Amino acid sequence: MTYVEFADRYEQKRVLRKNPKGGTVYLALDVCLGKLVSIEVMDQHTSPEKFEQFQAEAILWAKLWHPHILPLFDVGQTSLGQVFIVSMYIDEITLREKVAQEKLSYDVSANMLATMAQTVDFIHQHGMLHLNLNLDSILFDNRNQVVYLTDFLRLDRLEKDEEGLFFGNIRYTAPEQDQGELHTLDRRSDIFSLGVIFYEMLTGKQPFEDNAVDLLNNIFPDNPDSPRSLKADIPIKLERICLKTLSKRPGDRYSTAAELANALLNWQTPSKSWWTKFRDWQ
Repeated sequence: MTYVEFADRYEQKRVLRKNPKGGTVYLALDVCLGKLVSIEVMDQHTSPEKFEQFQAEAILWAKLWHPHILPLFDVGQTSLGQVFIVSMYIDEITLREKVAQEKLSYDVSANMLATMAQTVDFIHQHGMLHLNLNLDSILFDNRNQVVYLTDFLRLDRLEKDEEGLFFGNIRYTAPEQDQGELHTLDRRSDIFSLGVIFYEMLTGKQPFEDNAVDLLNNIFPDNPDSPRSLKADIPIKLERICLKTLSKRPGDRYSTAAELANALLNWQTPSKSWWTKFRDWQ
């Protein structure tokens, strides 16, 4: 195991996981407080100027407290100039690993995504966007059975990489984000990403899995295969919710993450008959 020198305050223990977008997450000991923490070390080496910008964004995220946002404790640089992020340690697996390990019922999938949608709505209410939502940015705490949102801070946030692609996992980001239309990004861009996650939870498949080459060339397909064409037992209401979030046009998606969460929490509520509606109106 490669030893990373964080600072005098943190003592590396072992590797927890690798981040698909680059970086390694370690278990470490905060020697000042005597408690275990999780430290993500990014692969990139960065300048002091860029680190100051990163630190300013970290301060904004650290002020957010929510029961389903993984608490941020500290940021810093290694002796080699790599940025590291210190957060609360949990007995974690990613949602990707969770979905691969066990078949989640449709109720559990809907409730889990509703929780994440409520958390994303909380972020939006504070004037911020996530823009990197995917199965690896959601962690599941095995010990306490709690899901957490993470991966808010990336050095390449909203910048083009070597292939000319904008920040974010192209299989999860909205068409407007993939095409670099940064001025159009809003809360509905995050809602699209939640829809991709939900589609994968329901079907076990990416909605645009067969269009990877087109996505790389900024050619976005109009519609994914319907979830029920892949798994016929998926409830129709959940399919409708999922496909609405994946609308190519932002205006056709849910307008807020709270609206999406409510739809997911109430999908089993029977629709009122015309007579009931008339009776309630009177």
